[in-house]
Amino acid sequence: AVFGRTDEVAQVVGIDTRTGSQRIVEIGSLTPAVSLAWLDAGTVILSMLDPTTAPIQLWLVSYPKGELTRLTNDPNQYIGLDVTADRSALVTARAEATSSVWTSDTAGAKWTQTVPEMPQKGPIGFDVAWLGDDLIFPSLATGTWTLERWRASTRTTETLATGGAMPQVSPDGSIFFFDFDARQMFRMDASGRNKTRLEHRRPDLRLTPDGKQ
Repeated sequence: AVFGRTDEVAQVVGIDTRTGSQRIVEIGSLTPAVSLAWLDAGTVILSMLDPTTAPIQLWLVSYPKGELTRLTNDPNQYIGLDVTADRSALVTARAEATSSVWTSDTAGAKWTQTVPEMPQKGPIGFDVAWLGDDLIFPSLATGTWTLERWRASTRTTETLATGGAMPQVSPDGSIFFFDFDARQMFRMDASGRNKTRLEHRRPDLRLTPDGKQ
């Protein structure tokens, strides 16, 4: 069995090694992560990301029905797996991660940890953007995507939008971001209000420096 994916639906694909024929099992909106293995003739075990809970967990998928059963349920991430020959035990790697935001002058000579370290209950790797002296960045510290604003004046963090990530800030202070729940780009003001959906369904929007395009 191997992983496949369309734009919206994850799949497990069974391939007959003698004939090459395929049997596709759709598994909804979950995102395949790293690895999968046969547990028995009717069950596949795999690591997947559930957007509603964020961490990469281990799941059981009945084959070919595609019924899902969650095997692990905690704030850690389980990446990669293998099973013993008799299928009585499995091995996986557990990842525990934290993140913080650091700033520097353009020479990069001195870096300062601006936003304190926080636990990350999901994949790490995100964009940050300046809003004046403040920072806009996505976080998974709560277990789901949230778009946060770090206020330099009070050294506190506030949530601007749930489901938000990949922020960009225009010169007028408008925040453009991708909403993973709606799978759409949005624009809002610096306070998180006046959220407007844009006709753009991929998280790859880039603004020109003057903010006009």
